[in-house]
Amino acid sequence: MQTKLKILIQLQQVDSRLKELEELKGDLPGKVESVRRELEQLNATLQEKEEALATAKKS
Repeated sequence: MQTKLKILIQLQQVDSRLKELEELKGDLPGKVESVRRELEQLNATLQEKEEALATAKKS
């Protein structure tokens, strides 16, 4: 019985720590996704401008 009680206490501590981490995480995944999309857009714009420059140099 004593061992089961110790295991339950440890499980509760782990659960509490997981909850704390989840709260600290907040909206971080959403922010990361937003920055990733912005980076993709900037890379696409850069590629378009590089292609336009290459075309202009050929003319």
